[in-house]
Amino acid sequence: MKPFDFKLFSPLFVAIIVILVFNKLKIMISLHIGLRYEDLLNNEKPAIKEALELADPDYIKGRMRRLKRASDMSFKAKNYLDYKPESVKLDPYHKDLWIDVEKIEKRNEEYELLDLYKK
Repeated sequence: MKPFDFKLFSPLFVAIIVILVFNKLKIMISLHIGLRYEDLLNNEKPAIKEALELADPDYIKGRMRRLKRASDMSFKAKNYLDYKPESVKLDPYHKDLWIDVEKIEKRNEEYELLDLYKK
């Protein structure tokens, strides 16, 4: 057996490692400024844009407050974990919007399959 296997460094393996590290880094950064993973989603994608239009106004208000707080914390070079109350539990993977996004994407796929996407 070889002491070092070069198959581990295939392009696919390297790409998977990069994606995993990047996602973990994104979550760590978002925790330090008080964001959720859903707050980092691109608003210009059609399914996400539609889900945000249909979302509860309280969710939209909370999302905007988190984004404003994050930009303020980033500008001041502060860490949200130093300021958050003890009773607040951070859950960066909490899914409020993503459930609706998945439903909208499935609906759009079904429309395409049925060829009824002509609005």
